[in-house]
Amino acid sequence: MTASRRFLLAGLAVGAVEALLGVLALPTGLAPYLFACAAASVGLALGVHRLLAPHGADGDEPGGGGGGPPPGEPPPPPWWPEFEAAFRAHVRERGRPRARS
Repeated sequence: MTASRRFLLAGLAVGAVEALLGVLALPTGLAPYLFACAAASVGLALGVHRLLAPHGADGDEPGGGGGGPPPGEPPPPPWWPEFEAAFRAHVRERGRPRARS
């Protein structure tokens, strides 16, 4: 599950809890405030999900949906897949670069 999907589910869960509290708070007069908070939570979750989600793909990476290059772009050079696989293996082996102090 991607980070954007986890954030979306968390935001929807928070919004649902706030809406439930709003229903329970109907007799007290606080319900409109809780419903507004629920709407804001859901709206924020949807907005952040849209910003974080990969564009045009269902994979974990932007453009990871397969199917070739977008229309109007030339295909990648023939050496690219081998280079990309070797580079990914290199990054996995070395790990994350450390910050200099």
